[in-house]
Amino acid sequence: MSFHLMRSSNALEHFRISQMTKLKIAMVFALLSILSISLYAQAAPVPDTGQTQSYTDTFGEDSDHTINPQSYTKLDEQGNALPDGVLSFAMVKDNVTGLIWEVKTNHGSIHGKDNSYNWQDAQNVFITQLNELNFGGYSDWRLPTVKELASIVNSGRYDPSINADYFPNTRSSRYWSSIIYTYNSDNSWYVDFDEGKVLFDNRLHPYYVRAVRGGQSSNAFVVNGDGTVTDSSTGLMWQQETAGRMTWENAISYCEDLVLAGWSDWRLPNRNEIQSIVDYATYFPAIDTIVFPGMVWDGVYWSSTTSASNSGYAWFVCFEIGAILNYYSKSHTYYVRAVRGSFDDSEICDGIDNDGDGEIDEGVLITYYFDEDDDGCGDPNRLEHGCMVPSGYVQNSIDCDDSDPNISPMKSITGESLENLAPGRHIFMDLAPSCESCTTYQLLRDFRTLGQTLNIQYKETNESPFNSTYWFFNKICGADININQDPSDGEVFVINRIQE
Repeated sequence: MSFHLMRSSNALEHFRISQMTKLKIAMVFALLSILSISLYAQAAPVPDTGQTQSYTDTFGEDSDHTINPQSYTKLDEQGNALPDGVLSFAMVKDNVTGLIWEVKTNHGSIHGKDNSYNWQDAQNVFITQLNELNFGGYSDWRLPTVKELASIVNSGRYDPSINADYFPNTRSSRYWSSIIYTYNSDNSWYVDFDEGKVLFDNRLHPYYVRAVRGGQSSNAFVVNGDGTVTDSSTGLMWQQETAGRMTWENAISYCEDLVLAGWSDWRLPNRNEIQSIVDYATYFPAIDTIVFPGMVWDGVYWSSTTSASNSGYAWFVCFEIGAILNYYSKSHTYYVRAVRGSFDDSEICDGIDNDGDGEIDEGVLITYYFDEDDDGCGDPNRLEHGCMVPSGYVQNSIDCDDSDPNISPMKSITGESLENLAPGRHIFMDLAPSCESCTTYQLLRDFRTLGQTLNIQYKETNESPFNSTYWFFNKICGADININQDPSDGEVFVINRIQE
């Protein structure tokens, strides 16, 4: 036996293990699949589903939230942009993801709409020929991943479920993706453009194919420690825990009313958004369970997207394996995970090409300084750039002599013990004549209130202390420290008046 599909009016499509001995083989094929689908990873937003019609008076359905509306540009055979009104074009650019898609034709060329292939020939024959022809001036065409292929489904339409103005001659049928079904490598994932279902089938079957080119994105989850998870590859923030089972309308209301981690703009994810966190390299469940602990392994999770072919049904993701289906009534109760946010393509320091320009972390790297004597102060002449602090480094460069821990702006304190100071007293460094050449000065203050433990903080200023009302704690290492009572103005950091 193998996984099989069971369909009834009251039951979900059930996928169950039949031959556990296939596990190791399947995982090997999954690894090969992962390695083969990406030349480099880049961040990319998740396109909206294309659904604009309202199916309920309850606010929060798919059409109520416009995040990244589907947008396309027609291209000629040289990749030049064309006006929307032209009827003859060779390729289409997805303006949201940046991917370039092949356009099918109504004649018997390699682009013919009726050409079908088994999964292996789709790559070895069709994709190979396309690249040998240097179609569009490029030789990096490939089969799309299942998420990429599903992203061009238009959930506001069916038969076919795609924008035919930009993807003419699309058959209302199954199109192969590049992704092997992890559990059973005899199968691969496809998208059915009749309604938009995402399932798998035996790779020997002949299905249609649409080529794509462009960089691929992969999940980059960050656990925020406040009950949320951010995917920096999409810009979406997720509720980390499963919210429980509820009807579709109640799921919409729950997400709209949710306040979590200080955010109140949560929503029920559309079908593209909820698919974006599926991990097709695993199963039972098909998600990263370290990032999303407590995941219901065979759980069905609602999307906010209604089935265009039957408005009483809504799209859902079966996280048992990652299938996307649409044949359950909205009155049924399934699991919920809220989402918020949208894609921001500004470059941030995270090891990812956020702005899609082929460079990683350009202009946003953080400078760290080596702290040889481990006094919390770095050497300005020994630095590294990165997104995470290296071992032995700090973010300040205020040490005059990083080889001696006794020579440091943070440890050049003499006189009364700091622990014996009255709360609120200030600490400042004696002004030395050589400081007339200083350009940066530090202010050091004891921020305790009565009963609190010592909490020394400092900051830097470029304001010269000369001709000032007060002396400043300056940058000269090893100078003496004087301790005096606060002035009446508690906001002033330094206290001794300069002698006239």
